[in-house]
Amino acid sequence: MEKLRETTSEQLNPMSHIYSILLSHSMFHGANVADIEGVKMLVQNLVKLDRLPKENTVESLELLQQAWSKHDIAVYLSGQYLMLSKVLYAMILFVGIATVTCTTAFADADRRDLESVTDLREHLVFSLAMANTVLLLAVKFYNPTVRGNQLRASAATLESIIWQFRARIGPFTVPHHSGLSQPSQPTTALRVALVDWHTSVVGGTDLLQTSLEREYPDKVHVHCQFKGTLSQIDEFHEAARVDRELSKLTRQLATRVIRPPQGDEEAAPGEEGAPMVDDREEELLKKRRTELEAKQQDMRFLLDDHQSPVRPGEYVQFRLLVARKKFQRKIPQCYAWRRFWELILTVCAVASSTLSYLGSMAHWVAVSSATAAAVTSWVSHDELARRIELHSNAVRSIDDLIWWWRSLDDAERANHACITKLIETGESILATERISWIAAAKGEDKDADDSGGGDRTADLQTRRSGGGMGRSKIAPE
Repeated sequence: MEKLRETTSEQLNPMSHIYSILLSHSMFHGANVADIEGVKMLVQNLVKLDRLPKENTVESLELLQQAWSKHDIAVYLSGQYLMLSKVLYAMILFVGIATVTCTTAFADADRRDLESVTDLREHLVFSLAMANTVLLLAVKFYNPTVRGNQLRASAATLESIIWQFRARIGPFTVPHHSGLSQPSQPTTALRVALVDWHTSVVGGTDLLQTSLEREYPDKVHVHCQFKGTLSQIDEFHEAARVDRELSKLTRQLATRVIRPPQGDEEAAPGEEGAPMVDDREEELLKKRRTELEAKQQDMRFLLDDHQSPVRPGEYVQFRLLVARKKFQRKIPQCYAWRRFWELILTVCAVASSTLSYLGSMAHWVAVSSATAAAVTSWVSHDELARRIELHSNAVRSIDDLIWWWRSLDDAERANHACITKLIETGESILATERISWIAAAKGEDKDADDSGGGDRTADLQTRRSGGGMGRSKIAPE
């Protein structure tokens, strides 16, 4: 009998240790069938499966590195071309105003019989005409508006591709056929998307005749894809420390052995190398693990390294909220500039009326009228009203989408269809501005070909802005 007791004890102690590890594992879940509400909550928690890989493969990282590089180059060049477009257009308008002013001033001098300004008039009028010709040739040579809009739209398209890949949505979804996964399919789809984008980036423009493919300085690459430091490097170090401590605690709890009671000589000593902890120590370890998991969850929504896979909540935080903040920052700037130019137009109107009333200075009305025409042309070129409407609609649509997402429960947020709807709708909202840039670039290029040359910048911008823009309201159904 004593031998049977010893044999049974030797068999039960290892089995009890195995059962203890199994039942206390973090992936083990249990519920009482009589507790219907508890079972429902458990099911809702279990359906929140992580469909994303923990990290990208080396091949995916290399493609993302090149994608961000192309994006940064396109953004840099578009900024250069659009700035050049504004400078050239402003100089053309300034030369026009200066020409009208000089003509009026010389006419006034002729009326006063001032012969000393005759030579000055000839030189000045010739210089202004030559400056206007040089500026028009520069616009024709650089074609900055078309190139800038095309590059800006291409950069936005590539950024959308990157975010869809990081979220594994659309063509970048990992397929599952007959229970067999194809983890390399998203990487292949990303390569195909990059090849297609690279072909279309110069479509309809003369960018191939520029130094587009040259090597660019390090300051152009702003996503730390080659060198540099992330803006939140301290937070990244803290997150890495939390991950290491959490992994250590998880391993320690998974391989723990409960310390036997004092004086119990028949208790199993436990597996060799396994740590010995008592119940109080185990409770403290579990509590610490819960705190670290909560901290890890909070820090995940604060850190973006531009390459890791993103979950829906992170997409909302890093993509939608950042875009909404950018649009909200632009709206008051555009509104302030619009009010400023309206004030200038009002001053020009008052000046024209005053000069006409004075009689003796009525010929100076041409200067105020030319200034008002130049301001009107610049407002049409800058499209302030259109941009305000575009940004306002984007902010409203993003708000509607975020409200819809936050109204879902945990089970619905884990549903692949809802995740796909969130990201595809978000990218559609952000694509509204990109589509307007592409349309602007194509409209500029088409009108330039039809008109056959000359000073067409003001007329093109006026016609494009006069067409108006319908409201772009994209929100989940």
